[in-house]
Amino acid sequence: MVRDETLSESDSNPNLLDARTKGLIRAILYPVIFKEGPDEHDVVRAIAVVVGRCALDATVAEFHTAIRRALDSRVPLSDLSDSARPETATRQFLQAVLSRLEHGTESHAR
Repeated sequence: MVRDETLSESDSNPNLLDARTKGLIRAILYPVIFKEGPDEHDVVRAIAVVVGRCALDATVAEFHTAIRRALDSRVPLSDLSDSARPETATRQFLQAVLSRLEHGTESHAR
């Protein structure tokens, strides 16, 4: 079988995420680093200050892809933000961000 050279090792291994994906996930999680249970306001704020400002020169599509990859992985995502937050809360937060991005509800918090 011929391997597609455009795929990174992380694409074939659900236990790994590439450096770019990790960086984008860390950026999204940074605004809630000290929150044990981020809420809807935190979702809106993270989108506004990270995705809306094109942090790390990323597009909305790149953030969407990074979140999808992270959620599909078995990587402990709470570890990416050095947070004591439960893994389920981190994944729920990222899922909520992803849902807003998919539905175009990227309203900005003020």
